[in-house]
Amino acid sequence: MIIRALFKTLLLPPTSLLLLMLIAWLGWRRWPRFSRSLLGGALLVFWILSLPVVGGTLLMYLERGYQPFNPEMLKTESAQGAIVVLGGGRVSDAREYGGDTVNSKTLERLRYGARLYRETGWPILLTGGRVFEERDLLPEAQLMAQVMTEEFQIPVTWQEEKSKTTAENAAFSAQIFRQQGIETVLLVTHGWHMPRASRVFQQAGLTVIPAPMALTIVEPDRLLSWFPSLSGLSSSYFALHEFLGGWVYRWQESRKAE
Repeated sequence: MIIRALFKTLLLPPTSLLLLMLIAWLGWRRWPRFSRSLLGGALLVFWILSLPVVGGTLLMYLERGYQPFNPEMLKTESAQGAIVVLGGGRVSDAREYGGDTVNSKTLERLRYGARLYRETGWPILLTGGRVFEERDLLPEAQLMAQVMTEEFQIPVTWQEEKSKTTAENAAFSAQIFRQQGIETVLLVTHGWHMPRASRVFQQAGLTVIPAPMALTIVEPDRLLSWFPSLSGLSSSYFALHEFLGGWVYRWQESRKAE
């Protein structure tokens, strides 16, 4: 997992662009024309990806076709289902909480999962393990359960604590649901993550009702949307991360089919 995380970091901005700038600097004397072109190209891409209008548009492309969940959707579902909330990361050693806790993305997902529980009454499964196998860390699902039960006052029926990737979220959650006879899930994650997440949950044999949250709004008529910002670069990062993840999953599927 460490090698995978390092490879991902090197491919995605800003690390990949900073490496190109470093290469340009190292080769400036020997290959001045090439180095100038490389540096200019890296700076231009960095600028473009930092524009909120660009990052937002990339996220909206991933979210196309998804709408906020409407409880009316369940009227066509005859069977009982479950709510699945995907983990989105942790904050290590948060001193104000006396230890590890969920990060902002996971907290957003938990909040929406709590809302869906109140609307549907469906039981909740939280999924997320230890990404790097640190033995002294609680699985992410346990951190999520602490927040869901103590802060939102919502009961948690199942915790899936072994997964390290979205594909494993789906595979291990499906194992739990097969034992319970559950086939339909309300899948809670960010809108930009939903295409990859819903795909692997469907491949695991579950009927997925998407419940995307934090859907992106782009404001091209807003002047600041055309100025570079950290939020713009962050949006571009998550979008490119999902494009890369989707490509890797499809490549793995094609390898299995051979």
